[in-house]
Amino acid sequence: DNASNKMAAAALDDSAETGRTDPLSDDRIFNEYWNEQVVPEFQRQALTKLFSTFLRSRAEVFYFFEKSDPFSKSDVVQNPICLKDIRQRIQDPGYDTFLTFETDVKLCFMNAMLNHAMDSVVHQAAGRLTIIFDNMVKEFKQQQLQSARKSFSRASSKPNSVVAALVEKTNLKKLKNALVPSSGTLLVVPNVLLDHWTEQLKLHVDSTYCTDRIPLLFEYSGGNETGLRMEEIMVKCQVNKTHFAYIFVDKTGSKKLPSPFFLAMFKIVITTTNRFSSEWRNGSFEDELKRKSSISSGDEEDSEMEEFFGGFSKSEEACPLLKVNWLRMIVDEGHSMGKGKDNSSISFASWINAERRWAMTGTPTRRTMTQSGLSSILNLMQYLQHGFFSRRLGGDVVWSHLIVRGWNRGLVSSFFRLRSLLSLLMVRHTKSDIEELPPPVFKVNVLPMSLEEVTTYNTLVCAVQSNLVITSMKGKTSGAQDSLLHKSQIKHAREAISNLRLVCVGGTQVRPTLTPIFWDQFLADFDKGNEDKDKRKEIRDFISRATTGQLSQCACCQMMLSTLLVFPCGHLVCTECVDNSTTSCLICEKEFDVDAFQRLQPGFVYEWLHNIEEEKKLRSPNTGQDGGNNNIERHNDNQDVVVPPLVQGVRTNKPGDGHVCVFSPQNPDGVCRLCLRHHEDCYLVEEERQCRVCFRFVEECPSSETKPHYIINKLLKLYKQQEIDKATLNSQVAAEYGMDRKRPLKVIVFSQFRKILDMTGDRLLRRFGSGCVAEYWGMYRRKELSKFVKDEKCFCMLLGKDGSEGLDLSFVTHIIF
Repeated sequence: DNASNKMAAAALDDSAETGRTDPLSDDRIFNEYWNEQVVPEFQRQALTKLFSTFLRSRAEVFYFFEKSDPFSKSDVVQNPICLKDIRQRIQDPGYDTFLTFETDVKLCFMNAMLNHAMDSVVHQAAGRLTIIFDNMVKEFKQQQLQSARKSFSRASSKPNSVVAALVEKTNLKKLKNALVPSSGTLLVVPNVLLDHWTEQLKLHVDSTYCTDRIPLLFEYSGGNETGLRMEEIMVKCQVNKTHFAYIFVDKTGSKKLPSPFFLAMFKIVITTTNRFSSEWRNGSFEDELKRKSSISSGDEEDSEMEEFFGGFSKSEEACPLLKVNWLRMIVDEGHSMGKGKDNSSISFASWINAERRWAMTGTPTRRTMTQSGLSSILNLMQYLQHGFFSRRLGGDVVWSHLIVRGWNRGLVSSFFRLRSLLSLLMVRHTKSDIEELPPPVFKVNVLPMSLEEVTTYNTLVCAVQSNLVITSMKGKTSGAQDSLLHKSQIKHAREAISNLRLVCVGGTQVRPTLTPIFWDQFLADFDKGNEDKDKRKEIRDFISRATTGQLSQCACCQMMLSTLLVFPCGHLVCTECVDNSTTSCLICEKEFDVDAFQRLQPGFVYEWLHNIEEEKKLRSPNTGQDGGNNNIERHNDNQDVVVPPLVQGVRTNKPGDGHVCVFSPQNPDGVCRLCLRHHEDCYLVEEERQCRVCFRFVEECPSSETKPHYIINKLLKLYKQQEIDKATLNSQVAAEYGMDRKRPLKVIVFSQFRKILDMTGDRLLRRFGSGCVAEYWGMYRRKELSKFVKDEKCFCMLLGKDGSEGLDLSFVTHIIF
């Protein structure tokens, strides 16, 4: 088909190149360009101009313009020809190839040299004119080659053109020759996984398979001291040869990297995607070579344009990573390479030269949109530089023709084509392939909601239902624009869903409040349409109960709820009993105006009483809650000793200046009285239920918060069981029977919603302390992960979406979702 013809025309396999010493020579490109792209009329004009210039070059050309007797000797000259014959043939019928024209001119002079003695005038003139003609032909070919390279700088410009493919292969060959050869692997990882990969390589890779010398790991930080260390490494690895350049770790994603010769010396070079994003603006190494080539060749037009545009996008030379011909490039979280070409990191990755390319990921291809999933696979094919689907050779058209069209039509052939393609390029590893990994044990616990949670949940549901019912009623004026289903209210709709989700993880205290303006407006609207004093008092009592956390009864179904709909007649009905077609009271059947009913409803604002940020402020030393005389300390002999007063709420030292933090036992809030910094390694799991350093006490989670309360009790049970196991395994009986120590307790509490982690994490920190709980998010996630991995006392880590970047959590014993 057409797609196959395109690929075959540009393939230029070895069979097409046999018989030539250099298939990518300038002569090959010129001949293909002359025969393929220059039409016969232009060929005739170009040859006429070239030949006329040659005839005017020297006066002695007239020796060879006409045939003479010596030229016609059949025993010496087999193919007699003169310059006049050549000029005639250029005009009619014309030369099929430039090589034929060049051969005829040289034959004319060769015949003259064969028929005349070496010291004759004609023989010497023929030799000089041959040299002149060769130089003119060389100059002519260079001009044509320059035009060819400008017209076919990319094979995608004309996929069917052999010239375009030849030009591109020539450029690639020049680029490869300019690269520094390397047998190393370039490993590209997310910034947060740089230390993790370094540790895994040191842990699992045995360097003795590579060398018997001392393996050297170099962490590049880009500081002033790095230059001296680099010189020492070169001496150790290249001169003394006592060390082996093993791993290079790019600790900085912005500072300039060492030379490509230094990088190519290492077996493994680890860098980050941040490096790709920051170096992308400097352009590719190919662009740098073109700039230098245009300047050296004296092409003023090209050099001026490069200089003009270079001032915007190429402030420095290309990244040294682009100047190395790597043996292998591996991208961790490789699914990111399937996002498309309009991305700085993906563009930079396409510039890197590597004989082998890997994309490693544990993230499945998106299945929500078929077209998006297929596009992601195509982008991964192009990152792997699969020649059949290369953009420069029209790979998008081929992919659409072979896969996408049939897939959208439901043809099973497209499925088998895609599966066959992926089976050649993809290596899959599942959990069942890892024999050392035991199968997980799943346990589902159904927790009944507490009374407080049910009340809060019903309150929020009533608020949502109230909005949907009231705004969908058909009155004189439309309230659809205020509905949570309206596109302008998407922010409030998401907040409502988030609040409902939060109720189920400990958000137990939501209380309706009414601002003074809404209070006065509501009473004025109700009193205007109802003169019954008893009803007025009943409605005021309802508002008072709602704003103080009490429940009211629905007059229709008798359900106890925090908020109800208020009818103009004074009856209170829940949202379950009313729909958008209701136009009369369900109790007294008195009709009402829909618009007046909509305006009558009190504008409740729902606030969470358990506010984490507000409680942090209340616990801070700036609030002055240090009741009593904080300057009295009680010693073991029950004698009160007055100590110098500490200034509360005023920082006298900076964190990290070397001072020793001072904590007050009279105000056990865990805050240093000098630097006002919270104690970071607070352990509250000991039997005394108090931190031994900052004196902070345990804060129990109320049973009304069902999930946090269950998680805390579960963790306490696991922790106590671990302590019992430790005592058993450390006994003499355990040693006698050779019992192995179990893995330390490591629990992950996971949620994809940050608010839920904040709510649950706040309760865990109050109960166990910051030394036992790690939080993997924000700028300190590396530090928190290290604490969770290395500190045996830290047995719990809160994990969200940030943990989707390939963390090695195989040591974890329990996961709570």
